[in-house]
Amino acid sequence: SNFLISALEKSGRNEYVLPLCAKEAKITGSWVRYVERLIGAKKYDEARKAAEEGIQQVGKKYPGIARTLREHIAKLAEKSGDYDSIVFLRQEEFLASPCLKNYNKLIESAAKTKSETTIRDWALKFLETGNAHIKGEQKNPQKGKERHSKNFPEYEVLIDIADKKKDADKVMHWYRQSYAKNRWFSGKHAQVAGAIAGKYPDEALKIWCELAENQIALTKPSAYETAVGYLKQVRDIYRNTHRTKEWESYVAVLRETNKKKTRF
Repeated sequence: SNFLISALEKSGRNEYVLPLCAKEAKITGSWVRYVERLIGAKKYDEARKAAEEGIQQVGKKYPGIARTLREHIAKLAEKSGDYDSIVFLRQEEFLASPCLKNYNKLIESAAKTKSETTIRDWALKFLETGNAHIKGEQKNPQKGKERHSKNFPEYEVLIDIADKKKDADKVMHWYRQSYAKNRWFSGKHAQVAGAIAGKYPDEALKIWCELAENQIALTKPSAYETAVGYLKQVRDIYRNTHRTKEWESYVAVLRETNKKKTRF
């Protein structure tokens, strides 16, 4: 198809290109090329309809294609001043992939429709319960409850949002809940410790010490270097809370416990 499109363009038969791309998209899922060709031809309404059709056809199978098509729809909607549609798109995007980045995009779009508070409450409720239903004028996007029910609450995203807002209480709240349920984290412990150190120094100390000691137990030079980074955080908290003697005592115990690990 690439060669055929090139041949059509070079022979001046451009009127055949869009029909070819339209036919190909339905067979192979090449919706992005078709939509971008329509945009290039300034056929914006057709481009938007094609993008929506593409999401319906291949969105679940190819989330990357759906993501690109949503971005094109968002740009087209912004061009026409249809900000409500952008919010709807960002809701769908957030349901498909709950994360801080998509949350920020959702809230940013909601600000343009003066629905920021409503949408924020909806997003947080979804992250906490998995319930995608909302009240009021906003439509309910694709139901994400069935797809994500095992992952709720979405502790990592809730912690990210609380950390961004510098809300140590919320970070601590969600961390405690997740820890009690033995939920796995992808590197969130250090982030949590840094976020709560000012208000919950003892809790932060527990996290930093555990991280450091886990690294020391690996008995590898690279792990020792990582452990030292964590221990510096421990030292700073002890110093900031005027507990230097406790720090010195902790270091002494570490040295004695690990005295055979000369590299450490």
